[in-house]
Amino acid sequence: MPSKDIQENVPEILKTLRDISINSIFKDITFSEYTILKIAFILRQESKNDTVYVSQIVKRLRSSTPSVSKALRNLEAKGLIRRETDPANRRRTFVWLTPEGYAAEKDSDRAFYAFFERICGKVGKENMETFGRIAVKLSAAITTELKSIQERREGQ
Repeated sequence: MPSKDIQENVPEILKTLRDISINSIFKDITFSEYTILKIAFILRQESKNDTVYVSQIVKRLRSSTPSVSKALRNLEAKGLIRRETDPANRRRTFVWLTPEGYAAEKDSDRAFYAFFERICGKVGKENMETFGRIAVKLSAAITTELKSIQERREGQ
């Protein structure tokens, strides 16, 4: 059983982490949009035929289709991606980064990694690595527990 101090502090810690917005790191895009550009870039590199589908991005992000679609619309409006319906399967949509999208992904990568390099300089590399390991364990434990709660509710 966790101590009372831990139980009392966890909600505030989680709220603090949730409230951190790193959007100001990037120029003209949000962190969510950067993440999608990055994933589309990686998926294209992994693809045998240079194709990336919206469904692949959704799966990699473990996010909902509507939230990814909204971010893709924003990226398309900014001229950073292009979407096209797959002629072989009209229910699937291709995503391509435009030349401006590749440039934005590269610029955002530099800004993102420079930001975290400065954070590591302030917090310490070892502390960041420890935080990363703990964050992964905490995320897995929270996800498992929430799934268990949901399953119990559905079984009632």
